[in-house]
Amino acid sequence: MESLVAATEIVAASPKEQVAWCEERNMPVDEIIQGFTDIVPMFFARTEEAGLLQPEDKEALQRISRHFDEMWGENVQAKDDDLWTEAGLERPEWAEVRRLAQEALRLMRVHGPSDSSGLAY
Repeated sequence: MESLVAATEIVAASPKEQVAWCEERNMPVDEIIQGFTDIVPMFFARTEEAGLLQPEDKEALQRISRHFDEMWGENVQAKDDDLWTEAGLERPEWAEVRRLAQEALRLMRVHGPSDSSGLAY
């Protein structure tokens, strides 16, 4: 569960924090999306089975994934490479995905158990 929360926290972070995260790892901005979309689906089954992820949490995470899909699709069609730069992190598309991630984190904290040590990730 820790990795799921961490992936969502970087999506919810401020542009400045996201840039620092990318620079620390020597990764491009689109790695924020890649990390999230790689990790979220694999956690759904495990966290649901253990009772750690409520349907509302799953839906909130899926909204983030759908928004990233829209961003990616629009970017490819428009050849809008600025969206995946440090400057692009200031754009409204990123502000919306941050809002969605903050909401997902809020829900997971409300629904989450106080101890998730039963799951090893």
